[in-house]
Amino acid sequence: MDYTERDVYGICRPRGKSGAVTAPELVGADALIGSDIYSQQNELVGVIKEIMLDRQSGRVAHAVLSIGNPDIGETLFNAPWRAFMFDAARKRWVLNVEQMGLESKQKPSPGASQAIDGDSGGGYD
Repeated sequence: MDYTERDVYGICRPRGKSGAVTAPELVGADALIGSDIYSQQNELVGVIKEIMLDRQSGRVAHAVLSIGNPDIGETLFNAPWRAFMFDAARKRWVLNVEQMGLESKQKPSPGASQAIDGDSGGGYD
């Protein structure tokens, strides 16, 4: 599911005048939670379960991704927000899985939880 399907107020709609598909300037957390995340090789990596804010800076620190089936066990990963890119043409978020040390075809053990990156993220730059 892409973010536009959950954007009930139209807050995330691109404001471009040329008619070209562009990335929105602002995206609400509700529109992000539940979004499918893809690798740069167009493979489904997981789903955003939560957006974590740095209380001190007020910036997005990381997203919590769920990988696997919630019914039989899922793995949660913390991915720094700086590792995400927006694919405007497909209206979806892409995670550089190689940079994060996670292979998109990796099969995590059910119920496990781990951080992809040791730091809490770099915020939204």
